[in-house]
Amino acid sequence: MGDFSSAMDGIIILCGLYILYAAITMRAGGEIQSVLISKNLDVKKCKDLEGYKRYLFPRALVMGLVTVLFGAAGMVNAYVMELGFVYSGLLVLVLLVLVWYFIDYRKGIQRFWGV
Repeated sequence: MGDFSSAMDGIIILCGLYILYAAITMRAGGEIQSVLISKNLDVKKCKDLEGYKRYLFPRALVMGLVTVLFGAAGMVNAYVMELGFVYSGLLVLVLLVLVWYFIDYRKGIQRFWGV
């Protein structure tokens, strides 16, 4: 179980880093990576693409940071010391941030695409 858990923590960290990378490159004027936008949305139909990028950036940044933090805490929990309630609290935090992110993501789609 420990090896699987550690592998999952590594994957969680990598996913969080990819979200951060996608957010930062988007902010720097790049494209919106597929991790940050649904495949069925046509970027060309966005009412205000730059506005959407400004809207999405802080949300994606928080999502990426919390994801990396949670994965790192899992590694610490597995290899350094038991985090107990701290780890449980971080699990609740990552779940709350995930729900918040997707609610705000949908609001952004409605606002900037009218969908």
